Amino acid sequence: MRSRRTFRPSKIMVIKALDHWTKMLDDIEKQLAKAYKAGYEQSSIFGFHEWSNNGAMGYAIMAMEQLGYERVEIKRVIKGLYRVFDKTTIEQARNHYNTSDY
Repeated sequence: MRSRRTFRPSKIMVIKALDHWTKMLDDIEKQLAKAYKAGYEQSSIFGFHEWSNNGAMGYAIMAMEQLGYERVEIKRVIKGLYRVFDKTTIEQARNHYNTSDY
């Protein structure tokens, strides 16, 4: 009966394979970075920016604090903002601002 030989790669073969995989992963990482950058630039061209209700409320709080509003007044405005966020789209808010006197 013949004995089966088990294939054992040499150290050189393993190192070459690891180098190949490392290079391939580096190439993938570079391509993903290019895709991310292209997507970010594209979104900037068309005016799409990350929107956050909390960010908008932060702006409002900071402005009111700088203007000297009391905590009670700021809380009242923030509660009002919660209600407006629930009923209004970003586009509606943008149009309202663009047509306002402010």
